[in-house]
Amino acid sequence: QIDGPEGATARIDRALELKPGLVSARVRQIMALSASKSCKKASTAHRELVAAEPKAKAQADEALRACSSKR
Repeated sequence: QIDGPEGATARIDRALELKPGLVSARVRQIMALSASKSCKKASTAHRELVAAEPKAKAQADEALRACSSKR
């Protein structure tokens, strides 16, 4: 078992392997990537989520906030 941000990311990745369309896991993935300053990956995940689930845009935008505030 991995603790910290790496563990969270690993658990989210596993959840998405099992159920790729799980919006809550995709939002958490963006949040985790953003918090770990992986902004390019977070932005890509954001675009993919919004393209697949436009209704999740507000949640995705909030999850990406840590990267957006650095601009």
